[in-house]
This record gives sequence, structure tokens and C-alpha cells, in this order.
Amino acid sequence: MPPLRQPWIEERGDTEEHDGRVATMRDDGRAAVRRAGSNRSLSAEVWPGSWRQPRRAHAGSTVTQLHYARRGDITPEMEFIALRESVEAEFVRDEIASGRAILPANINHPESEPMVIGRTAS
Repeated sequence: MPPLRQPWIEERGDTEEHDGRVATMRDDGRAAVRRAGSNRSLSAEVWPGSWRQPRRAHAGSTVTQLHYARRGDITPEMEFIALRESVEAEFVRDEIASGRAILPANINHPESEPMVIGRTAS
């Protein structure tokens, strides 16, 4: 899937790419390990998807939607949800900041479509 949220994440300027760690067959699950058997060179064949450089927060930064909401920021993810739910973006921000709703939006999954989970979400 295309990384639709990638520009939003990069525009905030509080994350950076890093080398991460070396992937292993176990990362793709036990079934991948069973399929490969003793032939560990199959790891590239087991996961044919695209690979992106992982991101992490800059030192001293917090990169969660909860942090942004409590700071008073309305992110593009919150605006996206507000449009879809036909509510004001400030309402979405307030629900997240108060803990009545969550917005799972991992910086290493920019392909995920923003959604809100909470009592007032439809």
C-alpha cells in the first residue's frame, strides 16, 4: 500500500530515519520459519513487500497523537478523521487529549489510514 501519511510524518520534523536492526526469519512469524526450514536464505522470498527505512523520534521528542493533542496541536490525522466523521477537528483533538478516544498512528506504518477509537466515534 502507498505510504499516504509519509508527508504528514515528515512535515512534523520530530522524527528521523535510522538503521534499525537486522531482520530475521522469526520477524515474519513461525510459519515463515517453517517454510524456510534449514534454508535461511529464503528470508527475502518470504516477505516480498517493499521495505522502508524505519523512523524514530528525535532525542527528547514524543511522537504520539496523544502527545500532540495534549499539546493543543491538530495533526493532519485528526483533520482526516474529523472530515470522515463530520465533526470539528478541535472535537477530535479534545477527545484524544482527554483520553476518551485514541488515534493509533504508528510512524513506521505510514500506509495505515487514520481512524479513531472511542465512545463518541461512529
